[in-house]
Amino acid sequence: MARSDKPVKTKTPNIFVVKNSDDSIKYIFATFTIRGRRYSEINLTTKYSIKTISQAKAKLDSLKTDIRNGVDPFKNNNTSKISFRDMVILELKNRNVAESTKNNQINSFKKHCYQLFKNLKIEDINIDVIETIFLKLSKTVKNDVLSTIKKAISPTLKKAVDKRLILVNPLETHTIVKIKGKVTSKAPLSYRLNAPINNNVYIETVQSFYKSIHNFKYNEKAPINELRLAFFWALMTARRRSEILKVEYSDIIGDVVKTRPDTTKTNVYEFYPIPDEVVSLLDPNGEGLIFPNLKLNRYSAYMKQVIHNAGIDTNVITGHDTRNLFLTIMSKQTKNPFLCDMCLSH
Repeated sequence: MARSDKPVKTKTPNIFVVKNSDDSIKYIFATFTIRGRRYSEINLTTKYSIKTISQAKAKLDSLKTDIRNGVDPFKNNNTSKISFRDMVILELKNRNVAESTKNNQINSFKKHCYQLFKNLKIEDINIDVIETIFLKLSKTVKNDVLSTIKKAISPTLKKAVDKRLILVNPLETHTIVKIKGKVTSKAPLSYRLNAPINNNVYIETVQSFYKSIHNFKYNEKAPINELRLAFFWALMTARRRSEILKVEYSDIIGDVVKTRPDTTKTNVYEFYPIPDEVVSLLDPNGEGLIFPNLKLNRYSAYMKQVIHNAGIDTNVITGHDTRNLFLTIMSKQTKNPFLCDMCLSH
């Protein structure tokens, strides 16, 4: 399999090195997932003066222990001194925009949201909080006011994500839709499932998915092996189907994929893991696109048919929901509300 020569995956799980031209180690970084959160490219050499793989392993074990104990080693301890609503006001006052725009956003936020956010800190802000607040607002304010409020709080949330104060920007996973002139919040997919997801339903649902994929006979002239592999990829990594179709063999480094800005919705470089079951199905001598013959419309039709054949009990489900369904199942099974948010953040 054609792969990038830098960075290089080491024999130690989650540890990567970038080498100089003389093959000496330039720096060591770690990429890992723990407690439903992905930590990408943590430069151990820069942050902790790590110079050897053994030192890197010991430090990574220490970092994981801290996280399991509820301590975020990468978090600025001074971030919780002011409330989220005060952070928003401060950010708005410092924005380089027209004075009228600035005042309009500040006044709208203070009038409609200041009391709703109360004394919440930035780390308390998640999709559930945003959903609750915008549902309340949608009953009393017009669509243009909602838009102004979103613009008011968006810069603060984006900066919080960049500084790793929160996992994702909740505004990017929250959708406001207009139905017959009335502004409301689109219910998350989990609310549109007819049956509650518990352990038994989880197992049965996964079994139905995989059985449907293996037994499905596609009657069109389509690359069935590519379709199956792409769908497995989507289910097991929760990446967007349009992004998966752009992945090249050179993007794969060991058992992770390094995204390129032109392949992701957020236009950023990041790593995400792919399971051994997916890696083992790839062409070991492949070059260029992994799915060169697969078109998005065929892939979408295949995914919908697989879900239909699997007999998953849902209400009306859109094409985009096919990706989110598995995330909902996983987040319910692990009882980790951040898992779904994390996967939906790209």
